[in-house]
Amino acid sequence: MKKFEIKIRHNSNYPLLSDKEWRVIVDNIEHFVDVVEILCKSWTTKDLVKNDDGKMVERYHVSCTAKNVLFSTKKNISAVTIK
Repeated sequence: MKKFEIKIRHNSNYPLLSDKEWRVIVDNIEHFVDVVEILCKSWTTKDLVKNDDGKMVERYHVSCTAKNVLFSTKKNISAVTIK
């Protein structure tokens, strides 16, 4: 069964440039959500990532390896549940 590499961090563009508070990176694809629910073992990491200007910078994440990732939207609130 495929497992997903997940990294989560606060969206520093919120609320001025983005209406979503969290960045959720699933297998190197970035998503923006209002709510994050983690239902599996997680840990903190320090990672090199490209910022919005394309420069490599250090960022801190809550990271995990998940079996399931479920995105949903209810009443204009987007959420992700990670198991």
